[in-house]
Amino acid sequence: MNELFGNISPVVFVAFFAFVMYSMFSKKGKGIMMGGNIVDTANDEIVQSSGMLTTKIRAHVIQSKSGERHLGLEISENVKLGASMKSVKLSKQEAEKLIGMLNEVVSKT
Repeated sequence: MNELFGNISPVVFVAFFAFVMYSMFSKKGKGIMMGGNIVDTANDEIVQSSGMLTTKIRAHVIQSKSGERHLGLEISENVKLGASMKSVKLSKQEAEKLIGMLNEVVSKT
C-alpha cells in the first residue's frame, strides 16, 4: 500500500506543475483562468522592467460560456527563475468606469 502512495505523489506533482505551466503560457489556459475563452487580444501591451523583474499588462476580450463578453486584464510578472500572473475580469460598465478613473488621474498629472 505504501508503494502505491509513494508512486502517486510524483505523478500528482507533475500533473499539477503541467497544469500551472499550461495555464500561464497558453491562450486557452489563460482564458480558463479568466472564466471563459479569449476571443481577441489588444495589439498593444504595457511592459515595465526594473532590474530582473519584468511586468506586462495585456487586455483581452473574454467570452464566457453564457455568451457574455468581458474585459480581461492580464498582469504578469517574470523574473529569471519565476513567474506569476494575475487576471482581472471586468464587465463593460466596470471597464468604462476604470477608463474614467484613469482619465481623471491622468488629467491631474
